Amino acid sequence: MHALHADTFSSAGVHALLFPTTPLTAAPIGQDETVLFHVPISVNAIG
Repeated sequence: MHALHADTFSSAGVHALLFPTTPLTAAPIGQDETVLFHVPISVNAIG
């Protein structure tokens, strides 16, 4: 699987895949006492 991805990315010219490292950005200083965080949760089920 690793070789398949490497070959596919190489042939397509892909050099990197980027993902967000946090679910939300930092709140500005002074507005960080309460942060609203609402993200739908998905569950992948096999079967």
